[in-house]
Amino acid sequence: MHESLLGRSIPLPIHNATIYNVTGYWKSLTNSQETGNHTVKWEYHNSTGTLSPYDYGDIATYTLLEYKRRNNETGVQDMIQTLNTMWTGSGIADQPYKETGVQSGIYQTYKTALYAYALTQLSIPVPATVTAALLRMQGPDGGFHTGYGTNLTYAGTDENAETTSMSILALNTVPPGPNSTLSWIGTSITVTLLLVLLVIRASRRPTRK
Repeated sequence: MHESLLGRSIPLPIHNATIYNVTGYWKSLTNSQETGNHTVKWEYHNSTGTLSPYDYGDIATYTLLEYKRRNNETGVQDMIQTLNTMWTGSGIADQPYKETGVQSGIYQTYKTALYAYALTQLSIPVPATVTAALLRMQGPDGGFHTGYGTNLTYAGTDENAETTSMSILALNTVPPGPNSTLSWIGTSITVTLLLVLLVIRASRRPTRK
């Protein structure tokens, strides 16, 4: 599914995942001492069941991107409306968020990132609440936490590579708005430089006699 983020074709509908243990293959390519006792698994979406984009925010985004690649404007609009409906102002409230389970009541950071990415691909302005939620999930070491609560705290979640890479990808595609932090920093630097130039010009101006 991640291939769609790179403009690659993915089959629709998206199927359930089959998990393959590829530890042996991995160890045949690497130093087994470096691999250690870890188990390496590969998730491939080729099972018989399908995942509904109306139930899962990430599936809606991947489906939207594939529709866009196929120039299916009707499908694109359907998916962006689905995502807009899932967005609560804090995060994506899809089926896993609403149902009882490990993700119940916890917004998934990568789904927020995917929503931001989908908006940018359609040239739709990304709400400040979306970028704010993403930036709040970045830890001191630069990694992004996998989930958060309605109060935008980490909700006891850890950081991981998948969430971090998706968050950075999404944020890099969001153009800085007039109220963004980067915009204010740039404006402040510009004003400071202008003031410095004015002071220099004033100091060099000859004194009238």
